[in-house]
Amino acid sequence: MKETFLYAATAALGGVMTFGVLGCNASAPILNENSDIFIGDNILDLVKAPSGYAEIANLEPRAKVDGADVTRRLRLPKYEAMCFFAADGTWSENYPYVANRLNPWVADPVFGDTFTRSPSQDAVYVSSGRNGQYALLKLANGKYMALLPITAGKSVSWLYAVDPDGIDLKSSNFGANNLQGRVPLLSWATADNPYDAIREAWKIALASPLVKGKANFIYDKTYPEAFKYLGWCSWEQYHKNINIDLLCDTVEKIRKSGVPVRWFLVDDGFQIEEKLKLKSFRPDDARFKGGWGKLISMRNENRIKWFGLWHCYYGLWNGISTDNDLGVLNDSLLTVSKDTLMPGKSEADSKKFYDAFMGSVADYGFDFVKIDVQTGYAPKVKNLGDAAQRNNWCSQALEDACETKLDGLINCMAHGGATFFNAKHSSVIRCSVDYFKGKPNTAKSHLYQSYQNTMWLAHLYWPDHDMFHSSDALASKDMAVSKALSGAPVYLSDDPDDFVKDLIMRLCYNDGEILRPLAPAVPLPDSIFAQPLSNRKYAYRVIAPLKYGSAAIMLHNLSQYADKDPKFKNGMSLTKPEEQLDFGKPIPVKGWVDVKDYADAGLMMQPKAQRWQTPEEGLIWYDWFAGKGGALKDRQDFTIDMPLDGKLIIISPVKNGWGVIGLSGKYLSPSSLEDLQAKPASLTLKMREGGEFVIYLAKGEPVSDGIKFEALGNGLWKGIAPFTRFEITKKIN
Repeated sequence: MKETFLYAATAALGGVMTFGVLGCNASAPILNENSDIFIGDNILDLVKAPSGYAEIANLEPRAKVDGADVTRRLRLPKYEAMCFFAADGTWSENYPYVANRLNPWVADPVFGDTFTRSPSQDAVYVSSGRNGQYALLKLANGKYMALLPITAGKSVSWLYAVDPDGIDLKSSNFGANNLQGRVPLLSWATADNPYDAIREAWKIALASPLVKGKANFIYDKTYPEAFKYLGWCSWEQYHKNINIDLLCDTVEKIRKSGVPVRWFLVDDGFQIEEKLKLKSFRPDDARFKGGWGKLISMRNENRIKWFGLWHCYYGLWNGISTDNDLGVLNDSLLTVSKDTLMPGKSEADSKKFYDAFMGSVADYGFDFVKIDVQTGYAPKVKNLGDAAQRNNWCSQALEDACETKLDGLINCMAHGGATFFNAKHSSVIRCSVDYFKGKPNTAKSHLYQSYQNTMWLAHLYWPDHDMFHSSDALASKDMAVSKALSGAPVYLSDDPDDFVKDLIMRLCYNDGEILRPLAPAVPLPDSIFAQPLSNRKYAYRVIAPLKYGSAAIMLHNLSQYADKDPKFKNGMSLTKPEEQLDFGKPIPVKGWVDVKDYADAGLMMQPKAQRWQTPEEGLIWYDWFAGKGGALKDRQDFTIDMPLDGKLIIISPVKNGWGVIGLSGKYLSPSSLEDLQAKPASLTLKMREGGEFVIYLAKGEPVSDGIKFEALGNGLWKGIAPFTRFEITKKIN
C-alpha cells in the first residue's frame, strides 16, 4: 500500500485567514499524494498553498534514515530572511533533547555559514543548530510565513537545515521500531505581519485531527493565582546545596527584608537518589530531617502564602532507580535497563504514575510544581518502541495531574512538541536558557531568546524569563524590565540579605502583586531579523500593550563583547567580564520609538489581536529612567551607549488634551491605573496605590486639591497621588 498524503489548505482573504474543517464549520480540501503540492516522494511544495496543514494518512514502515522515518524537502516561497529556532550546535544534535533553549538563528536564503560556526551571532554558543522546532520567514513580497512542525500520536516532526539552502521536514517516533500509520507533518501560515502568521499556524495545528482537544490557547486557561505575585527560587543562589534549615532561615530572612515575596520555590537538590536516579518521592532524610513539615508550617496568608517544588519530568535526571520505595507503582513503570525505570509504559500507567507523583507534592503541602527536562525524555527510551507516543502519554498525564491536584505548573527545559501540543491546562513555560549571575554575555543571549521565543510560545503560555538576582550589578536593570514585560512569574534568587528593594518594588505593589502587561513583550518587526547580539548598530526593540491604550517599548543594547580565549563547555561559553575583550567600553547603538510602532502593540493580545489606531490627538512618550518626554511627533531617537543599560519608553494616548503615564515608580506605569476618565475640563484617576505619578496636559496647568504639581517640561507634570479616586482640572493662563 502506498502512503497517502493529506493536506488542508487555507487562503488569505484581505489579510484575514479563513479556516476549513481545521478551525470553523466549513470544509477544507483533503488532497492525496497526487495533488500538485506533493512532488514525488520527497518534496512538499509550500509555494502553491500559502497556508495549510499536511499529514501522511497511512505511512508504511521503512528503515530510518539519519534517525528519521520521514524526510521531505520543503519548497518555500522566495524570502529575504529566516529566523530558524533551534538549540545551539551541541544540544541540537541531541534532538529532541534541546534543554531549555531555542536560539533564534537568523539566516539569508543561502545560509551555509550560519549552520557551520556562528559565534558572530551569539558569542555564548560555539555554533548554531540544524534541528529546528519552528521557523519564521520574511518573504520577498513583504509578507511573513510561519512553519510549525507538529508532534502528535506516535510521531515528532521537526525542521532540519541542509547546506547550502535547504529546509527538510522530518518525522520520527524516536523508537527502535519503525513509524507507521497516520503521521502529522506541519502547519504553516502566511500573513501581513509576523505575529498573525505564527498565530494562524498555531490555529491550524491545534485544530488538526490528532491534536484537537489536547492543547489550548492561553485565553482558554486559568493563570495560577500565586504567579500574579512576586516569588523566590532557591536555584541560582544555592543550586543543590540546600537543606531544611537553610530554606527555613531564608523564609525568615525574606520576612525581615520587607520585600513582599509571596511564593517560595524549592528547586533541585532535596532528593533521595543514586547516580541521579530517583529512589523516593520523599526528601533526603539527612538534610531534610522530619520532611517538609517545618518549611510548610511557615506559610503566612499575608507573606509567603504559596510553596512550590521542583521535580524532573521522569523522576530525576537519569530516571528512576529500580531500588526505590514506590511499591506497587513500579508495576506502572517501564524498564529501560537493569537498574533504571521510566514512566510511559502505557497511557493508563502514565496516568497512575503522574497522579501519584504530583499527588505526593500536594500531600506534602506544596501548591504548585516546576517540572524540568521534558525534552530529555525521548532519548532515554529510544531503545523501546514508539518513544514519541510514550512522551505524549506522559505529557498528557502530567497536565491532567497538575490540573486536578495542584494550583500551577511551570514547564522548564520543555521546548518541544510533546509539551506544546499537549498543553491543555498549563499556562507558564520557560522561554530561554537559564539566567546566570555575573555573566553579561549570557544575560544578553537570555534576553534575546526570551523575547524571540515569546512570538511563538505566548499563544499557548505566558513566557517565563527565569529567576534573577536584583543584586546583579551587571544585568539587573534590563533583567528586571524584561521580567515586568513578560507578564509571567517574576521571581528572585538573591540571598535576601542582598535584595535591592528599590529595584524590586518597581515590579510590584506593596502586597507583592505584579504589575503585568495585557500581553507579553515581543520584538517589533524591524528587530526580529536584526541579530542584536552582533550588529552593534541598532537597539533591539520590543513592545507590550498596557492598560488604557498605553504601551511599553524597551530599547535593549545587547551587543556582545568577544571572549579573550573562547572556551566552550557543553556548547556554551559562560565567561566573566574580565575574560572578555574591551569589557566596559561603550558600544553605542541607535534606538527609537515611532508613531507607527503603536499599531503593533495589540497584535499579541488574546483572544482577539488588534492593530491599534493612533488617536486623533496623538501620543506622548516618557523615558522611564530619564524621567522626561513629551508629545510624540513621528519619531523620537535615542542612543544607548552601554550594553545592558536599555531605555524603557512608555507610550500613551492623548484624549481631550490629557495623557496619563501613571505611577512613575513602577516600570509598567500605566498598569497601575484602575480608572481613567479624560474629559475636556477634567481628568479623573484612581490608581492601585498612591505615590508619585506623571500626566501630560497639552495646554494649561493641572490643579487638584492636596496635590502640588511639578513641571517636567514639554507638557509633562508630576505629583503625589492619594490612595483614592481624585480629580484634576486645568488652569489656563
